Amino acid sequence: MKRIVNFICLDKSLYAGSILIGIIILFSLIGPFLSPYNYRSQNLSEALQSPSISHPLGTDYYGRDVLARMMHGGQITLGIALLATTIAVLIGMTIGLISAFVGGWLDRILMRLVDIMLGFPKLFVILLVIGMGYSSIGLIILFLAIFSWMEIARIIRSEVLVIKEQLYIKSAEAIGLRRRRIIFIHILPNVMGTIIVSSVLLISTLILIESSISFLGLGVQPPNASWGTILTEGRFDPIGTWWISVFSGIFIIAAIIGFNLIGDGLRNILDPKFTGNS
Repeated sequence: MKRIVNFICLDKSLYAGSILIGIIILFSLIGPFLSPYNYRSQNLSEALQSPSISHPLGTDYYGRDVLARMMHGGQITLGIALLATTIAVLIGMTIGLISAFVGGWLDRILMRLVDIMLGFPKLFVILLVIGMGYSSIGLIILFLAIFSWMEIARIIRSEVLVIKEQLYIKSAEAIGLRRRRIIFIHILPNVMGTIIVSSVLLISTLILIESSISFLGLGVQPPNASWGTILTEGRFDPIGTWWISVFSGIFIIAAIIGFNLIGDGLRNILDPKFTGNS
């Protein structure tokens, strides 16, 4: 634990981002156990109450406690982003490693596949498919992952192309080590820094995309709630019910900023030119 704290303290961006994301995660995971309200519970007699002692973030059109819904929404939004990122990174890492290490015709085919996938407008395709009536959390995660691995594959490929020309890799090949061993023991550890940074930055991107889809009413569906669905509830009367949109918008922005700060901090530390003066 002490090593982790010391590592985080090496960079101001990483330190600030870690605190911000740590607070958001604790809020989303522990908060529901402390809240006296259920995010689904409706009480029409308390509908559209502004922030007060009993409801610190107010209530929505159905009298549901916005704070409780924000906590639950954090679990959904962060969960979707994390799961989609994990799948996308696994796909991109695998394709990038294989493409660069094997090379030849396989490399050309995989890179053309990457080019084709990059040609699809990610948000438009996701909206098109989900708009046809197939909306579900699982489907959102799947499509976010399918259209998010390409950049990671390209980054990993470029890194591996450099590493595979190093003397220790040539030596490993010369003594007859299996390709699997060379990839997992000698190459993969040297690109993990790039993978981690890319993953963290991708999380913030997917949070924004998921929130955008849910804001348009095509993402997470009732009775579940994400920050995007809560945000869209306040658009009918943004002035009169300002607390619904403002607080959900703040959490979306804070999460994006937090993950971007962590990504920048990790990049500073893992960069060979890093001097510790950030």
